[in-house]
Amino acid sequence: MLMAALAVSYLLLAKAGLALASIHPSATPVWPPTGLAIAALLLLGPEAAPAVFLGAWLANQTTTGDLASSLAIGLGNTLEAVVGALLTRRWAHGVHAFEKPGRVVRFALICLALATPASATIGAVSLRAAGLAELPQLPAIWVTWWLGDFAGALIVAPAIVLWAQADRLMRPPREEALVYLAAAAIGLIAFSPLFEQTALRGALAFLAVLPLLWAALRCGPKATATTALIVAGFAVWGTNAGGGPFARDRPDDSFLLLLMFIASFCLPGLVLAANVAVHRLVLAEKDMLLREVHHRVKNNLQVIASMVHLKSRQTLPDSRPHFDSLAERVYALGRIYDQVHNSDNLAEIDMGQALREIADSVCTERIQVEASAPELRMGVDTAIPLALIALELAANAGKHAFPDRSGTVRMELRRLNGRRVELSIVDDGVGFDPDEVPPTSSGLQIVRALVRQIEGDLETRAGSGTEHRIVFPG
Repeated sequence: MLMAALAVSYLLLAKAGLALASIHPSATPVWPPTGLAIAALLLLGPEAAPAVFLGAWLANQTTTGDLASSLAIGLGNTLEAVVGALLTRRWAHGVHAFEKPGRVVRFALICLALATPASATIGAVSLRAAGLAELPQLPAIWVTWWLGDFAGALIVAPAIVLWAQADRLMRPPREEALVYLAAAAIGLIAFSPLFEQTALRGALAFLAVLPLLWAALRCGPKATATTALIVAGFAVWGTNAGGGPFARDRPDDSFLLLLMFIASFCLPGLVLAANVAVHRLVLAEKDMLLREVHHRVKNNLQVIASMVHLKSRQTLPDSRPHFDSLAERVYALGRIYDQVHNSDNLAEIDMGQALREIADSVCTERIQVEASAPELRMGVDTAIPLALIALELAANAGKHAFPDRSGTVRMELRRLNGRRVELSIVDDGVGFDPDEVPPTSSGLQIVRALVRQIEGDLETRAGSGTEHRIVFPG
């Protein structure tokens, strides 16, 4: 049943295409059945070839009336589709040919240079052999046949393949419907024979690119291919009726302009839509990766914090505050990672919120920690090392700067002139030289490594208090 429907569809599209013939009854400047046949073989496989041949033979038999030439032309039409589908599978990923820009270009080159020339050559030679075309006519017949088949492949095959793979066939999303409506409105006004052709109306044809761009940038390859098909349909209708911006005194000139329009309109639109689709896919995969990283890191941090709490219960009472402080710092890191999970932009972290989380985790009854930061967002690769630096230095200040009294630690993040950012951590404690503090207790070796990771510079000054200043690109 499906193959019978394919044969009938091919026949009907062929008759519609042959209605456009001008230089010869069998050579038409737009041949939609090529697109149908290539799409059918891509979607259904080689078993669709007999149905394509049957539809092609019937179309030509009812046109030329010559059995031998009709069989030969039908064979050429079928060979064209088989070659196009086979090479598209091999070199352009088959039904996925319209998902990436390079594949779209390869599909177009396969159709232009390898598939359609076969049909045009067999068709022109068959007409000459049957005495249905004069020798001087053959070059024009061949070129018209070739470009007409290419146009049919370019405007019909992508739409069929992409719709066949779509999840929702019967009811497109509202924005897609608006794109199709806009394409139809512009096509009707700019190309159809229903309106008188004027210079202003000819200029309206350029507006056809607007719904195509809308579809490519917002709705995806399926909507783009459909929009191109709608606009091309109106352009063919108007040109065939002798109207529209491509109308010339000679029909051959009119259809040559039409073919150039179809190629320059459809192909860039499909390439752009595929490029946007790839970009969105990359962003989606990146977001998924970041969410997975967040999930694993957060789980690990929770395990570490639980182990620290358990260890604190197994130690002497005097040591428990240190373990509780460590656990709170681990939880602070977990809350910073939560920003990645909850943010709309998974690739960035709000550093103001991160510093406030750190301040809350380091504060004690004796030591107050203040955080000051503008609305400054940073990429995860810089924000996480910076948060670790701030956490370690603030905790160090609380540990070494106030051995026997209370005090305040101030953290400030600000943007300098140019593309530089400064993080300063200042305490009003007794002041200490970080080089005299054992690295195993202060963690300053880790801080220096993290500063190098973000390509920053660390400067520490000791006096009545201690000031750490980190300047880095941001």
